[in-house]
Amino acid sequence: MALAIYEPAVTEGGEWAIPVDPKSFEYLRTLAERGSPAAGDWKPFEVRLLRKQGGRSWKESDCPWLGSHFMVLRPAAVAVFSPFLGDDAELLPLRCADADLTLLNPWRHLDALDLSGSDVVNVPGSDRIMKVRSYRFDDEVVDGHKMFRLRAMPLGSVFMQGSVVNAAQGASLRRVSFKLASQAEAPPFRLPTARTSVSIADMAAVSDAELWSILFHALIPRVTGTRDEEYAVVKSWTKGLQMVWATQLVDDEVNNGGFNQYFFNSSGQFAMEAIEGFELIGAHERADLVRRAVHQLFRDAPHLRTFYEQRTMEAFMESYQHTDLGAIDEAWFKAPEFFTPRTQYIRTNPEQFVIQPA
Repeated sequence: MALAIYEPAVTEGGEWAIPVDPKSFEYLRTLAERGSPAAGDWKPFEVRLLRKQGGRSWKESDCPWLGSHFMVLRPAAVAVFSPFLGDDAELLPLRCADADLTLLNPWRHLDALDLSGSDVVNVPGSDRIMKVRSYRFDDEVVDGHKMFRLRAMPLGSVFMQGSVVNAAQGASLRRVSFKLASQAEAPPFRLPTARTSVSIADMAAVSDAELWSILFHALIPRVTGTRDEEYAVVKSWTKGLQMVWATQLVDDEVNNGGFNQYFFNSSGQFAMEAIEGFELIGAHERADLVRRAVHQLFRDAPHLRTFYEQRTMEAFMESYQHTDLGAIDEAWFKAPEFFTPRTQYIRTNPEQFVIQPA
């Protein structure tokens, strides 16, 4: 039976852990790229817990969300994950005024991706991977490693075997989620069924928390080809579907690597659609932040162009030193949430979100 491999997933309603100093994001990127333990020279940085902002509150989580590339753990989660560290991961202390927090760093890099069965997009002229549309792992490489990163994509998600996720689920950790990265024969707990089409009845049958997800994941297989071809596909959709696609892309990218990552990747070509989408649902502050980011990108373009054109991971990492987009990242994390108005818009206008079978 194939190994079940999971990656961390954000939990709606759970608190976030945000580095106080934006430079800490660069520190984390260096850590992910390292491929060896860091405890010997680790310098704990400060994080704050995001629990209330813009009239919305988030509840305490045993794994406050930082991103899929690292996990932040409260003591209950430390107790669960510690037995699985082995020679592949480590626990690093963090500074936080409000909680005892620890960073889980799976430092082991593995050539674990089965390229013959995975759908990947490489950095041009490199073996580095920019994006994975679907994963298939080499069980022989993964076997014996409970946690790992992909050597070809160290800045992406961390991955864990099903036994780790089972332990987390069995311990009833609060507001901690995972998603299946590679399909096993028997997932240990229920995951949403992937859809290729969505009807009004389908939308009515799911919870608000699942609504955007069934739409977004039904759209993913349709966006293929070159950047121009991807853009043409998205522009052929209704304004509602363009809104779901563009708003989710920008949020995912910024939460993972900031606006610099958003513009470096092909997702950035949908910035105007993201602005229109946020305006459509009344999330005006989010729309303004994307506008600010676009304007900042043009101001930084003379410095960034060289790095963006190289399309290498090294150039991408260096590009962070030549942009002021980080300040807008911080504003993004503090902005009012947009999930509620987006859900309300979909519920009110379901005809705009019907996805016919391909």
